[in-house]
Amino acid sequence: MLKLFDRFATLALAVLLATACSPADAPLETDYSQESQPLSVLTGSLNVGRTSFALTLLQDGKVLVTGGYGFNNSSGANGSLSSVERYDPAMGLFSLVSSMANGRNGHTATLLQDGRVLVVGGYVSSPSSGVTKTVELYNPATGTWSNGAPTLYSHARHTATLLLDGRVLIAAGTDAITSTPHGTSGCEIYNPVTNSWSWCNSLPQVRIGHTATRLLNGKVLLTGGAEFDTNGLSTPMHPVEFDPSTNTWTTRTSPFVSRLNHQAFLLANGSVLLTGGIPIMGGTFNEAELYNPATNTWSATAAPGWRTNAAGAVLADGRVLVASGYYAGALASSVIYDPVTATWTAGDSLVTRRHEAQAVRLNDGRVLFVGGYDASSVRTPDAELFTACAPSVTCASEGKNCGAIPDGCGFTLNCGTCGTGQLCEANVCVSCTPTTCAEQGKNCGSIPDGCGGTLSCGSCSGTDVCNANVCVSCTPTTCAAQGRSCGPLSDGCGGTLSCGTCAAGNTCGSAGVCIDSTPPTVSLTAPTVGAIVNGMVALTVTASDNTGVARVEFYLGGSLIGSVSTSPYTYYWNSTTVANGAATLQARAYDATGNATSGSTVSVTVSNGATSTVAYGAGNTSSAQTNTFNLSIPLAEGQTLALGTCGLSGATFNGNTVLRLYSPTGLQVAFNDDACGGLGSSFAYTVPSGGGGTYQLRAGCFASDSCSGTISWSVIGASTPPPAGGNTLPYSTTNTSSAQMNTVNKSIALAAGQKLTLGTCGVTGASFIGDTYLRLYGPTGSQVAFNDDACGGAGSNFTYTVPAGGGGGYQLRAGCYSSGSCSGTVAWTIQ
Repeated sequence: MLKLFDRFATLALAVLLATACSPADAPLETDYSQESQPLSVLTGSLNVGRTSFALTLLQDGKVLVTGGYGFNNSSGANGSLSSVERYDPAMGLFSLVSSMANGRNGHTATLLQDGRVLVVGGYVSSPSSGVTKTVELYNPATGTWSNGAPTLYSHARHTATLLLDGRVLIAAGTDAITSTPHGTSGCEIYNPVTNSWSWCNSLPQVRIGHTATRLLNGKVLLTGGAEFDTNGLSTPMHPVEFDPSTNTWTTRTSPFVSRLNHQAFLLANGSVLLTGGIPIMGGTFNEAELYNPATNTWSATAAPGWRTNAAGAVLADGRVLVASGYYAGALASSVIYDPVTATWTAGDSLVTRRHEAQAVRLNDGRVLFVGGYDASSVRTPDAELFTACAPSVTCASEGKNCGAIPDGCGFTLNCGTCGTGQLCEANVCVSCTPTTCAEQGKNCGSIPDGCGGTLSCGSCSGTDVCNANVCVSCTPTTCAAQGRSCGPLSDGCGGTLSCGTCAAGNTCGSAGVCIDSTPPTVSLTAPTVGAIVNGMVALTVTASDNTGVARVEFYLGGSLIGSVSTSPYTYYWNSTTVANGAATLQARAYDATGNATSGSTVSVTVSNGATSTVAYGAGNTSSAQTNTFNLSIPLAEGQTLALGTCGLSGATFNGNTVLRLYSPTGLQVAFNDDACGGLGSSFAYTVPSGGGGTYQLRAGCFASDSCSGTISWSVIGASTPPPAGGNTLPYSTTNTSSAQMNTVNKSIALAAGQKLTLGTCGVTGASFIGDTYLRLYGPTGSQVAFNDDACGGAGSNFTYTVPAGGGGGYQLRAGCYSSGSCSGTVAWTIQ
């Protein structure tokens, strides 16, 4: 899309060279008196060389670079860029920040009154090539982009002007990519408060390549630009003035030269300076003109030189800097216009020849030039800082002959150094007689001689030390006196004491005292690897340390679930709070000095029964002793009831709840209050040997309060298998080809929905010798489950749930891995 603009610029420049004036008529870049001494130096480079980008000075003094056209690393080709960079003048560096959602060039980026940046339109290449209506807003405070309301027209190479009331005027430009670029007359206004666009009256003429300048009275002046017909010819554009209060355009007096790709600058007196560009329908190309909005008149100024696609800025002192640009190649020269004398003078050249660059004046008065094409027509990443100031003083004019003084331009002048026997006082050399050590009462170390030199006053003898350049007596300290037991220590008299070394397992701390550095040992001994657990699980740890264990922490899946500070180190974990399946447990031990170590992880399988819930509500229950909500729950010997108004899936509570559980004989066997932060209740109860029957849950509220919510509970099958004749199978076999022949078999009746938990390890009562292998076959003879290599690699266990519609006689086959021998006991539970 830029090739269309380049084609036009080349054609227009060729017409210019043929009709405007001959190269012999063009002024030389050096035809100006050197009244000032500007200086331009390179600063940090862009991360991506680019053209057709936008440059915006932010409220914090940094500069935002958005989009443009250049090499796109993601596509590996030139195209519209979405990358954004921010320049920090204090650091002199460009850094990449969050990218825009859309790559774009030929767009505008306007600083809003609230500090955000409004990016509008431009050429895009994705999802398809064209001119876009998309709008994006950048927030410098958060470094983030957000989408704005799209424009009513498509715009590229348009102008965007911040109005006095904070709205933004978008005017003209082009609305499509065609073989010959053409202008539009579209006009619209953005309201940042409502994030909305509104129509404004169209321009009297379509135009592209124009400028827009906000005048002191708040109106906006559009000058220059071109209208292209199908043959690529141009029609002169009359200046027009937009009045935001009436939403109208007024045609103003035309300048001497109609131009495009020029520059327009608002001067302090309210006038507008036009300079450079490409003339339309003839004219003197290098002529600059001044427009007076009050009188609607134009006047010519001295000719500043022949250039187009230049960059510039109004300086802090009101003068105007114009630099770079194009004439028979990229330019580096600069010129400065002084509105007071109405004259142009030459300034220092830029470091890099460039055209189609961008420039902005920084808060410190320097002007930042960025990007563009270099002398080889390559998009350059170079950036430079231009300082335009004529030093107002000299060392001689100020009567100074030494040191450095300000030059009036933010730099310094070096006025020289003084000779022997002289001292620089207030930047003037004066005679000086050096002092002596004796005169100052000093007898050691070094002191100034008062004339810029240094005197050596000697050194102290024996144990004396130099204090404020005077020798004083000193008694060395000791390690014991300073409470040190290790490491080096200054003796206070210029010497060094060695306070010893620490024993093995200790290190010398920063205070010079030996501290323990040996971490504790820790091991999670129960449950074991591969165990199948349910209900309340006792996590048992062995831990030791040479200075004592301070605490042991317990982790589930890497998250802390509890800690114990005294032996025995056992923590009870309610496994019903997690989903059935694999779980990873780990313990970490600390000693008194902060040394810590983590034990090996232990992987177990959680296998809990289904959860039931019931809603409850009660009041004035005297802590669940009267007026309670009651529920009967049948339990068998060895079964575990996990129950609560909190801590279980589906449990809820409002108010301070209390739960009590009574046995079939009416005896209270479980009670809880003040769980889960103080108001909930939960507990786990296991039916003892010989127990069982219908238990009664009584749910109530603390004291005479009211409460309600949902009670959740699960009943978990007995962890200890019933005695003989039930769920154990002794086995001893050999050469079973991984439980496929010569196996020990057992028939097990299962119904739909029942869960079989089975193994030679990980189930109470199970044992094994040798490498065991277990397989389970369904009523039709097909294998439905198998396991090998559990519990450290030689045991076997698994869990199998009978699917809906299933059930019948299943067969367990117990054998050994490969052709080995094995024996033990298979144990299982059915829930």
